[in-house]
Amino acid sequence: MKIKEKLHLKMRNKILVVSTCNPEKTAILLGEYSYTSGITPRRCKCGGVKITGKKVWRAKTHQSEELLPAVDKLLKQNKLKTEDLGLIVVNIGPGSFTGIRVGVATANAFGFALNISVVGIKARDIDIEKIMQKGFDLYKKGKTKKGIIARPFYDKKPNITTPKNK
Repeated sequence: MKIKEKLHLKMRNKILVVSTCNPEKTAILLGEYSYTSGITPRRCKCGGVKITGKKVWRAKTHQSEELLPAVDKLLKQNKLKTEDLGLIVVNIGPGSFTGIRVGVATANAFGFALNISVVGIKARDIDIEKIMQKGFDLYKKGKTKKGIIARPFYDKKPNITTPKNK
């Protein structure tokens, strides 16, 4: 096996994108970026990002139950493991309060467990493909760091009610 092929095997150049802000349109996407030279995306000329898998579904109130199995299935369909991921991009809002929490918590957990960067993108009505491209552009420019979590953006103050008297 050539040295370039060995390097390619060790590269974690897969991107997972999570968008759970809209319960009517929950989406995950897998992407892959290519290197034209260098070893890391920040030290090389990167090619474009290619979409390798996508799932969009209507989760309603079941995002917390359906998100991880959907990610697992998408990874398996593409013959990948979580260890192949090199970047997580997540839609941080605005949108559904619970949906945002589910997506951001899941993305941050992947980032922590895999020791990879998590990029949060504010996106109300943007396609998941554009969210991936924006996140990758920030990553490529060195605007992200491992260990920094994505923070949710709720667009308004919480409306927490007090318990009703019985």
